[in-house]
Amino acid sequence: MLKTWLIIIVASITLLLLTSSLLLLSPGRAAVWIETAVDTWTDLDLEFVDPVINVFERTASASEIHLYQSSTDGPALLSIHDFKLDTTVGDLLSLDLDNSTVSAASVIVYVAESNADANPKPATWLEYAKLVPASLTIDTLHFISKDEDIWIFPVKGLTGSHSGQHLFRASGQADYDGEPLSISVD
Repeated sequence: MLKTWLIIIVASITLLLLTSSLLLLSPGRAAVWIETAVDTWTDLDLEFVDPVINVFERTASASEIHLYQSSTDGPALLSIHDFKLDTTVGDLLSLDLDNSTVSAASVIVYVAESNADANPKPATWLEYAKLVPASLTIDTLHFISKDEDIWIFPVKGLTGSHSGQHLFRASGQADYDGEPLSISVD
């Protein structure tokens, strides 16, 4: 009986190592696995366009990333164009981007006020704070809100970085009703 369990354990570990090796050496499979994991374990659908993952250089990029709500046919909640990530293995394993650099040409965040889903509470948003990278650069960021009217708030030249423990400083420029606006947030 002990021999049977030992064979099962060794076979399971071998299968896990083989699967991990294939994912690491095949970026296309890794992207498909990530999409499938998000689609399966959350109420969101993730889509990568032209993903490139280089495990040995610890970089990842995609021409587009889209995140959709599974229950609706509406627009993507989040769209990222020309995404680039430079990270460490430790950051990836801990799902914490403290030592990572993220950049994108364009990010679009879509919020529908009239949908049936409850808006997330501030405590829920704070759970995502660990995903803030050490350095962030976004050429253009658009917040699009749809209620009775559509409201679009563009931010240009958004940059941010950690400046001390538990402090992230971001700044960018916006055009608010024809007036230039400089934004800095800690």
